[in-house]
Amino acid sequence: MNIGKSLRFRIIAGYVIFTLATTICYSLGALTVLKISDDELFNWYIAGVAEDEYYRYRDASDIRKEEILAQSRQIIVGTDDDVIHRIFQISADEPLPEKFESYISHTSRGSGGRQQIFELDDGSSKYHMVRIPFSSNLGETRAYFYYVVDVSAYNKFDVYAVQGTYFGLLLMLLIFLIVSSILGAIISRRVIKPLTQLTRDVMKADVGQNIGSYYRDEVGTLAETINDMMTRIMSFVEREKAFSRDVSHELRTPITSSQVSLDLALSMDESRDPKLRRVLERICDANRDMMHLIETFMLIGRESIPSDAVSATNLSSVVRDSITRNTYLISEKSLEVLNLVDESVTVKQPRKLLDVVVDNILRNAFQYTDQGNVTVRANEEFISVADTGRGFEQTALERLLVPYETFHGEGIGLGMNIIKRICKITGWRLDVRSECGVGTLLILHF
Repeated sequence: MNIGKSLRFRIIAGYVIFTLATTICYSLGALTVLKISDDELFNWYIAGVAEDEYYRYRDASDIRKEEILAQSRQIIVGTDDDVIHRIFQISADEPLPEKFESYISHTSRGSGGRQQIFELDDGSSKYHMVRIPFSSNLGETRAYFYYVVDVSAYNKFDVYAVQGTYFGLLLMLLIFLIVSSILGAIISRRVIKPLTQLTRDVMKADVGQNIGSYYRDEVGTLAETINDMMTRIMSFVEREKAFSRDVSHELRTPITSSQVSLDLALSMDESRDPKLRRVLERICDANRDMMHLIETFMLIGRESIPSDAVSATNLSSVVRDSITRNTYLISEKSLEVLNLVDESVTVKQPRKLLDVVVDNILRNAFQYTDQGNVTVRANEEFISVADTGRGFEQTALERLLVPYETFHGEGIGLGMNIIKRICKITGWRLDVRSECGVGTLLILHF
């Protein structure tokens, strides 16, 4: 069975894929929210600290203000250019690089409010800066209060924190996949349990027997459909049995009548004529073959062979009788028939079916062999028939068991198809080897 098409596999795979998609979406969402909230929380914190430092500086005396500016590297009062020169240690008369100016003009966290937060980065160091405007101007340029925080170390820490977060999410994803696989297996077992039970019931049920009732769901509907189908099949089987009984009875009656008439004819004085007696005996043999075929068809029409039909059978006797019945096919041919089966070889098989198979095999060998020999060998495991006839091509061998198929311009009728049906119900196996112009070997394995 292809596991990819299994219902249980599909349920487990669907459960795992759903868990995987849900976990990935949740992880990506959590990382995004964590990143945004982390930045906003940090900015909110330094904005509060900057506000406190701003009021402390504003309310201090001029001497105290000088002391605050001298003691703290985080507090700067002046313009944007003053901050850039001081942070990145650029001399006052040196022009600012264009990239530093772009940091101020393009990375503003807000506009139009009292506070503005900027990010400054020269590639080696990174700073967060809070800018608070004063209510008056110093000279011609408006002055600002700046609170600067070096976050370079925090960024390095963030790298390790993000890596740890990713590792944790991957570990969580692995755990979720394992748990979802286990839960999927448990759930799939419970889901398909009614279907499994239905399969067992169908396998145990005989033809015409209902498989029981199920809850009215999809499985229950399937069970009802199977019950209806079993009922229809049983009606077909009953009609077939009735037909077989009627046909058997109608055929047996005239055959029995003709056999009684033949027996009576053979007992008359006129039957002493050799030619007439030979004809009557031939008709008797044909009658017995017809009765034998009727019984055989009745047997192979069953699902199994009755135990009373199996008995100890002498293979040498089976072959000898079959050769006698089919000798008329080679009466005008220069053909030698070799029965090399030892008289002691005995098998426990249904004699009637074995007679039919051997008859058909020998009849085909006699029919398709014009000269040479037909050799029969057997032991407790097989019986083989080899001829030196016309043989068959490989394409013809593939059609050998097809009813009414034609070979060499002649039809083989139902013979080989009957052998196929008998092998199916008895468990026998027929091997055919043939070479065109050389001959054919048929081996029947018991």
